[in-house]
Amino acid sequence: RHYAQTHSAAVTCLCLSATSLLSGCAEGTVRERGLRSGTILREFRGHTSYVTSAVRSAADPSGDGDGGMAPSVAVVTSSGDGTVRVWDGGE
Repeated sequence: RHYAQTHSAAVTCLCLSATSLLSGCAEGTVRERGLRSGTILREFRGHTSYVTSAVRSAADPSGDGDGGMAPSVAVVTSSGDGTVRVWDGGE
């Protein structure tokens, strides 16, 4: 399958799940595409430099940092700007 025009800058990382594809790019955004539809489902903005990684991870939805691995999913990204961000992934 070919996904044209996913980003306007170079793609720097990918993360594949059963239902979607995350792609990070040099413009500092991460986009999630549905594998079947090919449409952009979400866009994660906030980095001020290129994205170095994007992964899905089990998250603690309570946000209290106790490390409980509840059945929630987050998208975790890192960037050349030195930041790591945790986003609600909603899978």
